[in-house]
Amino acid sequence: MRFVDGYRRWILTAASTGFARNWLGPKVVSRLDRLLYTPTRGGLLSLGSRAYPTLLLSTIGRRTGRPHTVPLFFLRRRESLIVVASNFGREDHPGWSANLLQQPDGRVQVRNESWNVLARMLEPDEKAEVWPKLVELFAGWQGYEDQTGRSIRVFSLDPV
Repeated sequence: MRFVDGYRRWILTAASTGFARNWLGPKVVSRLDRLLYTPTRGGLLSLGSRAYPTLLLSTIGRRTGRPHTVPLFFLRRRESLIVVASNFGREDHPGWSANLLQQPDGRVQVRNESWNVLARMLEPDEKAEVWPKLVELFAGWQGYEDQTGRSIRVFSLDPV
């Protein structure tokens, strides 16, 4: 457990750099995790197998109509999964969040299970309620929101 805590501290430090935000996260970590997730059932990821609970979210591209899949940290809340559209702290919202706003149907994979979900962006009061738990999971999200000046979107992925 001490190793995991140390690793999490290292990830938080790295996440605050422009290099991680603009290149390492979106260009390396996301792509690598997409490749590793399914064959290892989420057991092997670029940030470590137990560092953060991670799922794969598949959405339909709002412009292309093609499926897109992205790895995301998540928090369980009753039967729903809560995900944060932080985009590694960059200025714009991530594409997958815009996809969900236009077409809320998606599919998630958690380890070796997958199911359809209906996404909805949390209202400000709902976000305020769950935000402390999200920041406890990954403290970098608070830094991202402070840094970007935008309200980071938070979604509930509800099973259908």
